[in-house]
Amino acid sequence: MLTEHGKPRSSKGASQWFSERAQMARVPEGKTSHGLRKSRMILHAERGANIHQIAAWSGHETLKEIEHYTKQAEKRRLLSPESSVLMTGKFLEV
Repeated sequence: MLTEHGKPRSSKGASQWFSERAQMARVPEGKTSHGLRKSRMILHAERGANIHQIAAWSGHETLKEIEHYTKQAEKRRLLSPESSVLMTGKFLEV
């Protein structure tokens, strides 16, 4: 991440930059860049993105890190009232 003058930011500087921009955008207090990134990965997984697509977006180094989010989204999808065999009595077609 570069400054307005084209110089690289330190990780602390990048964090401060993000916090300032979050305040300007009126992101609720306590929301972190990690939390926003995590919620976006979960949203991508819930909308059907595969682990490779999520990795490309999030910048994770290994696919293992992303499996947690895709498993969580899949569990939610399987247990949702619209698709759960427990609620509908019908099995999903895969």
